[in-house]
Amino acid sequence: MYSPYLFARSSELLSLRDLASNNINLTGLLPILEPVNVNTSDLLRCLNIWNSDIIVIMNPYQKDFSSHNNVNLLNQSLQPILASKTNIIVGVLIQPGINFQALIQYISSHGNSRVALLYDNSTLSDAEMIQLSGLPMVHYHILLNNSVRVSQVALLPPHKLIDVSDNFRKLARNADYSGPEPFTDKHLYVGQHFIGFGDYTITGKVFETGGGQPSAIAAHLIYKELATQLIWVRHFVSSNTQRGGADMSTMFLDVSDQITNVTRASVNQYGVNIGLNHYYDCSARRHFPGLPKNKQFQMTHHICLMLDVINGRI
Repeated sequence: MYSPYLFARSSELLSLRDLASNNINLTGLLPILEPVNVNTSDLLRCLNIWNSDIIVIMNPYQKDFSSHNNVNLLNQSLQPILASKTNIIVGVLIQPGINFQALIQYISSHGNSRVALLYDNSTLSDAEMIQLSGLPMVHYHILLNNSVRVSQVALLPPHKLIDVSDNFRKLARNADYSGPEPFTDKHLYVGQHFIGFGDYTITGKVFETGGGQPSAIAAHLIYKELATQLIWVRHFVSSNTQRGGADMSTMFLDVSDQITNVTRASVNQYGVNIGLNHYYDCSARRHFPGLPKNKQFQMTHHICLMLDVINGRI
């Protein structure tokens, strides 16, 4: 199982909608959504067409949800779709200082829904972890960024464990990226230490709002390194790296052309998927769809490639 951790922003939701509307085989995919925007119209639009399992965190804390009132609004707005669609799994972040009895009550209040617990530097005791591990409505225990002690991981049922880590080495500027580098080997251990693994695709675990105009455009595409069977990431960076040296369209098409030339010649490593097809189409038509689409295309490729790997297609 593969679980990408997404912040439910426009580009991420469009990536999921792209997968759903193109009838992609989603076997083995369990996305995790941590909403950051109080306006849930895009989120609801995505959830309405998404019919495979998906986790939606109901107690987010970043951006708009630094306000508890907005968290309440999120829960209210999602109640109708939670009641009508059984594929949506209630996600609960467990962070330092969480009240254990309030947590148990919250889980119990969703007795008709499946629940996923996401451990982010949990301060729960061993006895509390054991109690959570025995709750039948909790279908997944998700470990975030190695923040749970090994001794406590051993208290959780391995057939419900998903290991999510931030494997993306985020740099200050697009121009700073160069060459390929290792990304993950977690796919090799599915079924041994856990039932699934995940990452934060090409965005990283630190939530950041959009910045200004970049000096370079980059696309970060994962691929399977055939000699080792590990997943690596290659950074495609525009030739121009100086602010104002080239317009956005020119830099994007430069990156799109690089991707087209490299990946089409290495389908046994990069696969064949709709994320790559978007780049091929832009390159052929000399079309710049805007920077948010560049992020969407990368995420779509990322998810498709991971699914190819875990399902043995690559």
